[in-house]
Amino acid sequence: MAFAWTQSRDAPVILGHTNFLAEFNVCFYRHELAFEVCPIDK
Repeated sequence: MAFAWTQSRDAPVILGHTNFLAEFNVCFYRHELAFEVCPIDK
C-alpha cells in the first residue's frame, strides 16, 4: 500500500486510492471539520 505524509496545510487530502479504504476505517465528522483514520482489525 502506498502512503504519503506532508506537514503542508495546502495539500488536499485524498483517501481511497491504492486500497486505502480496504485497510483503514475512516470516519468523517463534518460538524467538527475533522476525520478519524483507524486500522481495520484483522
